[in-house]
Amino acid sequence: MAKRVIGWACCVVILILYLISPVANGISCREAVMAIWPCEPFLLGYGIISFPCCFGAAALNQQIATANQTERKGICECLKQVGKSMELQIDQAKQLPQLCQFNATVPIDENVDCDK
Repeated sequence: MAKRVIGWACCVVILILYLISPVANGISCREAVMAIWPCEPFLLGYGIISFPCCFGAAALNQQIATANQTERKGICECLKQVGKSMELQIDQAKQLPQLCQFNATVPIDENVDCDK
């Protein structure tokens, strides 16, 4: 049963990635999501944090830090939409920077205003 739900969630994410427009600075929504894809088990609440997860999350955080405001907004909107569609555990997501030992460039919050 759990494998079916995970498979269905993966299909939804892939569909969303193709529907969302690319983000500027060469970082597409697909690339942003793929960077944190290894975090999926942790973010869905059934896995532990892993090195690939932390590596991808820290790399994406660095790309966000060097992006301009318009680019950050695009990445923010992308991740917000994908997070809602997959019903990620926001409490897990908020722990990611601390567990992976990096300072989040933008707040991790499902209600974040991507315009700011």
